[in-house]
Amino acid sequence: MFRLDIEKLNWINDDGADDPRDLCAHASVKITFGENSLTAAQITASAGAIFLLRSLFEDHIPETGDTAMMLPCCGNGIYEDENNPDRAVIITCPFGFDFSVIHDSGCIRISSSDLGEINISTDEYTREVFAFADQVMAFYDRSAPKIFNNSADEKGYHAMMREWKKLRNS
Repeated sequence: MFRLDIEKLNWINDDGADDPRDLCAHASVKITFGENSLTAAQITASAGAIFLLRSLFEDHIPETGDTAMMLPCCGNGIYEDENNPDRAVIITCPFGFDFSVIHDSGCIRISSSDLGEINISTDEYTREVFAFADQVMAFYDRSAPKIFNNSADEKGYHAMMREWKKLRNS
């Protein structure tokens, strides 16, 4: 069993108020691999949703050092990829919760040093990733329209949303 249970979604101020200037949704997430679970407090849920959606189509191997944490603590910036305007470049910090996602003959092998390793069907993994991403998107949908500090922030945010919708509908 693989589960990502969002325990609380909020904006960075975490005061219960909507924050149209905060472009990143945050959350505490209970992560379960089989019988083992832990809670990652205050991850950047929007970045996590993008990284999880990407992992439906490509392996994620933390040990390579060139990938962001799957569920990063901070999303320090969102930019439009210069070579692909439908892909976001998300700058994160080195903290959060990470796990491997390896595609292997119709199955997904998920592993982390904290929770061990499990093998699940691609369908089960896809359902859980979609459920997570859909909860985060619903949070955005319920919030006020975003207010951008500059055109780079606006372009980055819209690139993230385009990529999200493209991956979610693939």
